Amino acid sequence: GRAAPDSTHVSTGPGSPIAVFRQFLAAAVPLLVGEAQAAADFMDLYATPLQLSAALPRRLVLHNPSQRSQRSQNDDDSSVKPSKVRFSEPESADGGDGGKDGDGEAAEGDEAADSAGGITEDGARPQQVLGAEGRRAIDALFEGVAAEFDLLVSNTAGKSPAQTVAMSGVVLVWQTRLQGQPCAPPVAALLQGALEALLASFDRGLAEKVSFINKYQVSNVANAHVLPTFREYTAFAAAVEEGLSAAASELPDDIEALPLVRGQEGIVPVARLVLGDGAPIAAHATEEAGESDDAVAAIFSQDNLPEGIPSAQNVRSARDIAAAGNSVLIKNLFTTLERLCMTDAKHADRLRLENYAHFEESTQSTVRRAYVVAYFRNAAVEAKEAAMLVYIQQQLDYAKLWKLLEFSQRVDQLLEEVGPGEVPFQLHYQASDLRTLIAACLTLPDKKVVVMRDRVRKHLAHNPQLCGEVWRTLEQVVVERYTRLGEQIAGCYEGITLKPTPGEFQQLFRGLQPP
Repeated sequence: GRAAPDSTHVSTGPGSPIAVFRQFLAAAVPLLVGEAQAAADFMDLYATPLQLSAALPRRLVLHNPSQRSQRSQNDDDSSVKPSKVRFSEPESADGGDGGKDGDGEAAEGDEAADSAGGITEDGARPQQVLGAEGRRAIDALFEGVAAEFDLLVSNTAGKSPAQTVAMSGVVLVWQTRLQGQPCAPPVAALLQGALEALLASFDRGLAEKVSFINKYQVSNVANAHVLPTFREYTAFAAAVEEGLSAAASELPDDIEALPLVRGQEGIVPVARLVLGDGAPIAAHATEEAGESDDAVAAIFSQDNLPEGIPSAQNVRSARDIAAAGNSVLIKNLFTTLERLCMTDAKHADRLRLENYAHFEESTQSTVRRAYVVAYFRNAAVEAKEAAMLVYIQQQLDYAKLWKLLEFSQRVDQLLEEVGPGEVPFQLHYQASDLRTLIAACLTLPDKKVVVMRDRVRKHLAHNPQLCGEVWRTLEQVVVERYTRLGEQIAGCYEGITLKPTPGEFQQLFRGLQPP
């Protein structure tokens, strides 16, 4: 097969793209928020009266023309004058006029100062309200920064979808940290742009992988084993989990010092922004059902699997991105496998068996967090088991044992309708029919077992684990059905002896070296 379009390896060590991206955000985000805060403080001083101390007998009040009282503006003929500093006496305890002007201009100035955001009675500074002029000043600070963010994303994301998933998790952590901070929106907008660029890069890389999967062809199914598309995907899934774990475990120090951050739904663990809800669900499922893989996969059905990459506005965690990518890739992966199997019915189930078994084995370490992978892994296990039974039947048929065992299956079905004594009188179930089958199928039984063993070894030797599993299942199927045949003969047919006996037949397997 052809090589995959890109590498699935994710480098997470010092100097890696993820590390560089993480370090950049750890340095840039606090700096930019600090600059925005400083600009907001300056604009607040410029636009809002500032009371230096409520305890002083005379207060220094800085007035802005736009916030002068209506009476002052009328007295000045609505002319705009420069800001000026003047002193005013505090109001007396009895509520009388404490200012020098009898018309209460000082009192009005004090009220304007109090209402416009000066120091409150308890000495606390009210929350800042950033006006249009302040926003324009902050925007000027960020001019050109967006281009630097875009350049950073394009240089670090590269063509690795697995890498962009981990980087998206780092962005989501910082976005959540900035929620509720009055001067953070400009920085949050930069992070949102970075997340959108990462999602676009992920989407492009995913499209290349889907194209590679759908265009894959094999010239001869008989010689095909585990498809390169399956190996490529399982490497991708492992790389995604590696990147997510690294992104969650190596967060900046100031974030690790605060393991909880406030999100839109209340307190949210930082790691969940990267890893998603897979771990808590898996832990809960283990307690409830005892088998975490089945329980985690049970939360999904075919109807609610992700259909595409979520938008930047709808992403809750990097796990959402990974789940969407897994869903899209695995669906195309399984569809392509079935398309190839349809071209060769003789070798189709052996090809299914090998590939679904590879998927089951290679995704074992990822299913506890990757709930979408767990769902498809369960489906792959079912498909593998079905393909294995068909493959075993093919080996029994090749060794000319299947017809005898299949006769026993039909007898069981017949016994649901008639009694044991009536079985030999049914068409195709007479004693002569059984003797003919025994003579044809049980000639040189030891060689038949050897033939099946060698054939399984030939097909599956490159996967010792699967080879051993298939051979043990074949032995179990044969011995159980052959033992049942002996019971049927004893209960339904007089004068017929099964040779070798069920115990002797089992010893033929036990005395043979496994494949």
